Amino acid sequence: MEISRYEVVRARKPAGTFSCFALVCLLVAGCDQTTTAADPSASPAETVAAAAASPTPADASTGTSGTTATPPLTQAFIRAEPNPVPAGAGPGKTTIIWDTATPAAGEIYVFDGKNEKLFGRGPKGSAEAPWIASGANFEFRLYSGTDRKDILAQVTVTRP
Repeated sequence: MEISRYEVVRARKPAGTFSCFALVCLLVAGCDQTTTAADPSASPAETVAAAAASPTPADASTGTSGTTATPPLTQAFIRAEPNPVPAGAGPGKTTIIWDTATPAAGEIYVFDGKNEKLFGRGPKGSAEAPWIASGANFEFRLYSGTDRKDILAQVTVTRP
């Protein structure tokens, strides 16, 4: 019995069949994951706390499982732009930018290797330091509160 060209074409499967099959396999494989539905009535803080308390899946490399600490949503920082301060004639300048990551005020002190002097204050902000001398190093320290006990962050500004 001879097969006509029409019957050969009819016997082929559409190209989309394989794509659909692959998609179904991926969906079924993904259904094996354990998930926890978020409570729609929960506040964002409660949702984050619940996620932090959820156990993590087993670690394939170590065979361990358990809970992991959720990193803080924001972190205190202080930075200088530019740093290092470009070389040139006269004093150079940089802008110090800071954020305590809380509503509480912080204080920024500058240390020149001998003395520490108040440079700025507030939970976040920026201020220009237009007196950076060539060859000098200045350490800017962001303290929590006003008692200069807890350094939240620090940056050393240099100028060649």
